[in-house]
Amino acid sequence: MQAASKPAEWDSVPELVEYRYIPTDEEGEGRKKSPKGKKGDDGFTFDDLMARFEKLDFEIKSRENERREIKEALQEAVMISGREKIACRGYRLAMITKAGSKKIVAEKLLNQGVSAQVIVAATEVGKPTSYLDIRAIGEK
Repeated sequence: MQAASKPAEWDSVPELVEYRYIPTDEEGEGRKKSPKGKKGDDGFTFDDLMARFEKLDFEIKSRENERREIKEALQEAVMISGREKIACRGYRLAMITKAGSKKIVAEKLLNQGVSAQVIVAATEVGKPTSYLDIRAIGEK
């Protein structure tokens, strides 16, 4: 894998060049011949897919912000009503309070006399997971 400091450009990675053009279905919007001119090599270019991703990502984030604002206003209204549950337009709105999760704090165990070796021996690390993180360069 490449170092995390600077991502490689798509076309500079030989293993990814073959995935440059991704075919779409029969009704796919924006189908076009690839610049390579291969027969039957219709599909979206990587740039097309990224443009579609950016547009959809912006729309989703905007909608999520709007949804969050509406939900906060509804929560405030339910709290003002003094009720725990309210029905409206086929939805049940309920104030739910969950207890915090429990966790073991190594520092507190050390303060109680448990040795660091015992804490380390009793600590388990879960299996690593891999996923694709897509964000604008410079976005945190």
